Amino acid sequence: HVIIVLGIVGFVVCIVNRVSNYETYSTSTSDSTSSYKHRNWFNSTSTDNFDNEKISYVHSFPIKSESELDFPYNGTRAFIVVAKNTKQTWAYIEFTSQPNLTGGETMDGYDIIKARASIDGVQEIVTFHQTWGSKDLRIEYPTWFIDKLQNCKTFKIQLNWYGNYGTVWTFSGEDFAS
Repeated sequence: HVIIVLGIVGFVVCIVNRVSNYETYSTSTSDSTSSYKHRNWFNSTSTDNFDNEKISYVHSFPIKSESELDFPYNGTRAFIVVAKNTKQTWAYIEFTSQPNLTGGETMDGYDIIKARASIDGVQEIVTFHQTWGSKDLRIEYPTWFIDKLQNCKTFKIQLNWYGNYGTVWTFSGEDFAS
């Protein structure tokens, strides 16, 4: 019984450390630079080690869901990332815990998830791809998403997280600049 209790305590400590790391979120790695450009968003760059190509990012600050997720996902935060290089643009929502979503369509190595979204009160359906084991949800149509984000005040997404049906995440679109 003591080993089980110690294991649970260790697991909780790990989760608390991950959450506190995201509360003081920083992109200060050896190959990237960042600047806090706006109140809700910041920019950073990195270099792809394979082809030496520069990648530019726009990140939202991490947020919690509107209602607390059940254990072991409580404390999970999410942030939007838009990235560009000379060949492509992509966008995704990244979480501090791997999303455990229900209702998706299982493919070979990934899931397709359709989720309800609200962009300044106008409802849309957004399609995501989640590679198995990934902490991010790739947005299927990043150009459409970026156009919407550039012109909105709030972007809400409703996800059916296992055990937490209809979890809502509300991001600010204010000050977004890709």
